[in-house]
Amino acid sequence: MDFEDKIMKLMNKIAIYLVCCMLFSCSNHENHDEFIEMYNTGKYEKTIENLNPLISTDSTNITFLNYRALSYFNLSKYEQAYNDFQKLSSLSDTAKGYLFLMATINEKLKRYKEAESNYSKIIDLDDSNFVAYYNRGSVKNTMGRREEAIADYSKSISLNPNYSKAYINRIILSCKIKDFNSALDDCNKLLQMNLPKEEVYSLIGFVKKEMGDNAGALDFYSNAIGLNPLYAEAYNGRSIVKLQMGDSNGAYFDNLKALELNPNSADALCNSGRISLVHEYYNQAIVDFTEALALDPTIDAAYNGRGVAKFFLKDFRGAIEDYTSAISLNPNYSEAFYLRGMAKYEIQDEKGSCSDLNTAISLGYKKANDFLVKFGCKGTSI
Repeated sequence: MDFEDKIMKLMNKIAIYLVCCMLFSCSNHENHDEFIEMYNTGKYEKTIENLNPLISTDSTNITFLNYRALSYFNLSKYEQAYNDFQKLSSLSDTAKGYLFLMATINEKLKRYKEAESNYSKIIDLDDSNFVAYYNRGSVKNTMGRREEAIADYSKSISLNPNYSKAYINRIILSCKIKDFNSALDDCNKLLQMNLPKEEVYSLIGFVKKEMGDNAGALDFYSNAIGLNPLYAEAYNGRSIVKLQMGDSNGAYFDNLKALELNPNSADALCNSGRISLVHEYYNQAIVDFTEALALDPTIDAAYNGRGVAKFFLKDFRGAIEDYTSAISLNPNYSEAFYLRGMAKYEIQDEKGSCSDLNTAISLGYKKANDFLVKFGCKGTSI
């Protein structure tokens, strides 16, 4: 069950609770049945219209505020829903549920610091809530605070050692910070759980790919596909590895299969962008990367790839903007610093160019050395 499903389940639980509450005379208003029927049949605008005068005369009625908040939420009127949930969190003894919904709204509106605060309040109320730690970790990851995110995933795992989602996210982030031993240890722990083996094999393939062991990665992805020929993630991973190994045709067909099985895979769309770059289809690459980012705005490689496409189309300022977004998500993204330095040079920002090239070098990107000298920059080469 994904996070959206859990939120809907939580909303349904709140609605059921309210009906029970009214059956035991939590309130004496006569027209409960009318707005409940409206809500249950999806007439959310009518529900709000019916509830507004009731709330104006009874502004602390939990039942009325709940149904209006849930109606606003279902209509994607998140600010109004947030205001009602915020009030409910101070009125009700089920504050945790409302804080979860408030955090969800903040994430939808990309107010990540506020979402982090919501999850922290849930943890203050219940420090054994492993889901709150997991969600807070995900928000921190979105803000580029990877080590802190790993710490929250680790706390979630300590509270629930069988919470596979926390292991999976910790594996991915461990690879981002090049802690491959920890990532492989987590993969081995997942193998001991009741998870489909193709999922774990695919994760091991990912770790091997990040380690630079393309042959090992290819084997694990192929084994995953052998176990489940309909597992889109394995096709996508194998496509990425084939592209890195110079097999662009093999990469293309694996990518097609991945998108056929899961058209809404942000990772597969990002890989489509990479393939388009290899074939110098720069406009198509921008479309691919943009679609990927619409689904998942935390993919630093998608911003970087789109920056590359814009660079070759001579949209240097647009490229700089995308490289900057990649760096904000991954402050140690050496290639993005290098590429941004190259783009800045094209717009005669020599100081900014040299600064970025020096940063790339300090992060171990040796390719920047040649241009550091060529552009006459001061700095230490490696």
